[in-house]
Amino acid sequence: MNIMTHSRITATIETITPSDAADYLSNSGGNRSLKQAKILSLKRDMAGGRFIANGESIIFSDDGMLIDGHHRLSACRDSGVIIQSVVVRGVSDKAKKTVDTGASRTVGDHLSMDGVKNSNNLSAVVNILLSLSYGRPRSANPSSSEVYEFIAQYPEVHEAATFASTKAYSRLSNVLGAIYFVANRNGEAWKAQAFKRVFATGIPDYEGCPAHLLRERLNAEAIRGKKTTVGETQRLAIAAWEKFRLGQPARVLKTPTTFKITGW
Repeated sequence: MNIMTHSRITATIETITPSDAADYLSNSGGNRSLKQAKILSLKRDMAGGRFIANGESIIFSDDGMLIDGHHRLSACRDSGVIIQSVVVRGVSDKAKKTVDTGASRTVGDHLSMDGVKNSNNLSAVVNILLSLSYGRPRSANPSSSEVYEFIAQYPEVHEAATFASTKAYSRLSNVLGAIYFVANRNGEAWKAQAFKRVFATGIPDYEGCPAHLLRERLNAEAIRGKKTTVGETQRLAIAAWEKFRLGQPARVLKTPTTFKITGW
């Protein structure tokens, strides 16, 4: 049976202004908590001309209430950029619980479908480098368009993604790739290689080696069964790297308040 013959569902392509977006959002029938990092990511894409009408729709129920599209419309409203999107109307309100319940594709999935090797590591390393550019670890939530644009601009990041692979300290792998990328651009690739070697061998590079100090801390946490978050681990790794690249000894590693690698 063709369900379309028993419904009033319509689909059109609309040009949506920021004012339209605000009107649509005012007719929301309730939504999950909005992710501000996602809205910021969409705003950057819209402002940078990277937002693409990809067929994903903004959905209204049969009584005119907004069901899906809150993040996109919020970004449109806040960015002041006019966008185009498929708009679907007349969906049963009961269908709301089925929206966005499919398996979402990651940027790594898209890269893999494009035949890119080491796609997940590559996506994660670029994610960190873009987050470093914004000064916001992890929560910066770069868009897939930003990741693809970065890879096109800096193809050497593929080498950094290969460098990132480390099974023993998986929480460090992606930040190690980011460190290598920056170090390589600044003629210090050998220092990044030495930094990673400490984690592989357990041998300090020098007395008071901050890389070895971080390694021992992570090992102690593993034994106790208590781990720092991925974000804090990344900050600690950057703190250790900043001292290591200058040959500075350390007795203790403090989590830095900033999220920055010198030279990037």
